[in-house]
Amino acid sequence: MHSSLKQSVMSGVKWLALTKIIIQLFRWGATFWVIRQLNPNDYGIMAIAEIIINLLVALNFLFVGNIIIRHKCISKAVMGTLFSFCVLFGFSLFFIQFLSAPFLASFYDTPEVEIVLQVLAITYILEIFNVRPLALLAKRLEFKRLAQIDLISGILHPLSTIIAAILGLGYWSLAIGTLVNTLVRFLMANYTCPSNYVIKWHFKKTVKLMKFGIQNSFSSAITQLGSSLDFIIGGVLFSTSAIGIYQVGLQVAFIPLRKISPELRRLSFPAFCKISHDIKLVTAYYKKTIRLFSFIVFPIFWGLSFLAEDIITTILSDKWIESAIIIKIICWALPL
Repeated sequence: MHSSLKQSVMSGVKWLALTKIIIQLFRWGATFWVIRQLNPNDYGIMAIAEIIINLLVALNFLFVGNIIIRHKCISKAVMGTLFSFCVLFGFSLFFIQFLSAPFLASFYDTPEVEIVLQVLAITYILEIFNVRPLALLAKRLEFKRLAQIDLISGILHPLSTIIAAILGLGYWSLAIGTLVNTLVRFLMANYTCPSNYVIKWHFKKTVKLMKFGIQNSFSSAITQLGSSLDFIIGGVLFSTSAIGIYQVGLQVAFIPLRKISPELRRLSFPAFCKISHDIKLVTAYYKKTIRLFSFIVFPIFWGLSFLAEDIITTILSDKWIESAIIIKIICWALPL
């Protein structure tokens, strides 16, 4: 069992690693190119919009995907009920974001935020149909197929952002990239793992499973709220351009963590679920994971901090030089 699991995980690591290398080479280049084309005000507008977007995304459809991965046998009735929860929750997130958009735009005196939030609210509807197929692929450790989905969406996302930036769409370039990414993942996930979506409501059979998801969901939301306090408070005290400079500094500083950490969780969670009955084995694998992560993260972050000014002036241009101090501070503190 353990050797088979190790082989599946290592195969998944190879596929996801190869895919991510290709995606990141393209995406990093695209990201830096787009930053050069846009201005601090554009990024400031999207940073204000992301205050509520990141909070709602953190709820992660009550972690229904993790529930599917975690439990070995789930009946059709329970699977249908989990999908029903996704539908209910997805439309709730849609209406929360759509209806709160005018108030957020007024509070931060940034009228452009309203329409951006209302348009991006459609992504929650599409995500309803992503949860089940992506979770089933992860549960079966079919990382090759997941890698293929990531590859297509990882190329089309920045490509659509570049095209929009070339057309002079400003901050809408970033919003369009997000929309395209969600749409492509929706199409690819349901093509790769077709599902018969049925609305069922067997609450008693499902409520025990949902406790795990609800606890994780609200824990994630509280964590996200805490990490967003800088934008929540800073959006009131500083100009949109200043927030944009801060946003780009954070974006560059967090590149290593945001690219490595999600993939590590994506690989490790299904694997840990397979051996969750053996605490000693879970502990051993967890320590190995942290050790591997630390060997990668510490040198990358501290090297990025040392080269912050050179990276900004060479890659992003002098108009973003004020973000260098943000990168230095974050990169020294974050690994710890």
